[in-house]
Amino acid sequence: MELGANSFHYNHIMPHISLLYDFLVTQALFRSGGKVDFPGEFIEGYAYLQSKFYGHLPGTIYGREARLWMPTGLATPADRQLNYISAVDDDALYIVFMNQSAETVETDVALDYALSGHSDGGHYRTQVIGGSGASGQLADGRFTVRVAGNGIAAVRIETPTPVRPQLAALFTAETRWQTPYAATQDDAVRCMRVGFGRAANNVFVYLTQDDTQLRKVWFTVDGRTTEDTDYPFEHTAPIDGERTEITVKALTRQGRIIEWETLELKK
Repeated sequence: MELGANSFHYNHIMPHISLLYDFLVTQALFRSGGKVDFPGEFIEGYAYLQSKFYGHLPGTIYGREARLWMPTGLATPADRQLNYISAVDDDALYIVFMNQSAETVETDVALDYALSGHSDGGHYRTQVIGGSGASGQLADGRFTVRVAGNGIAAVRIETPTPVRPQLAALFTAETRWQTPYAATQDDAVRCMRVGFGRAANNVFVYLTQDDTQLRKVWFTVDGRTTEDTDYPFEHTAPIDGERTEITVKALTRQGRIIEWETLELKK
C-alpha cells in the first residue's frame, strides 16, 4: 500500500472495534434502564481512548441470563436506524434493537441461518421480552420488528439447536498455567500465553527495543524459528503442550549479535 502524508496503523483496529462494542453495550444498558447488563473489564486504548471489554462473563437481558454472541452479519435490519447487540442462552437467541431516530421504525430483519442454526421452511416464534416494540414470526430468514423512537426492543427468538453450549465448549477456560508470563533479566524480551480455551492457544513474544537499535530479530518457539526485519519486533505462534520454550536473538544496527536467555512458559 502506498502511503503519503497519512499513515495506517494496523494495531489501532481492535481498540476501535472495542470502542464500538462498548458503545453498543452501554447504549443497551442506558436505554433499558439497566435491564440489559453485561459485565465489562477496563481496557486502556490508544490516544487516551478508554473502553471496556465484554463477553468474558454472562450478563442479563430483562432477567434472563445470556452470553454475548455477535458474529459478523448475524442480523441485518432493512432500516439502518436500528443498532443491535445479540446474545444466546441454552435455547434462544436474543437480539436487542436500539432505534437511533426519534421516529418509530418498523422494518424487516434478515437473519443468517448459517450462523443462527435455523432451517429454511421452518417457522420460529419471536417475542419482545423488554422495551417498547413488537416482532413477527421468523420464517425464511426474515422477521419484522417495530421499535419506538429513541427506544429499545429486546427480541427473543427460539432456536432449534442450542448455540450457547457449543460456545461454552469452545471457550471454557482450561487449567491455569503456573507461568503464563516471562521476561528476560534485562526486560528486553517479554512473552505471554494468550489462551481462548480450545479455540486458540498462542504465545505472544515481543521486544522492548525498536528499529533504531535493532536491524533483525529471530524468534524461536519450541524449535520453530521465524525471522523479523520489521518494527515492531513481535511474534505470535500457536503452542500445544504442557510447556513452551522461547529463545530470541537479534542483530543490532552496529552488526553485533545479541542472544537472550531461554524463557519458559508452563502449566
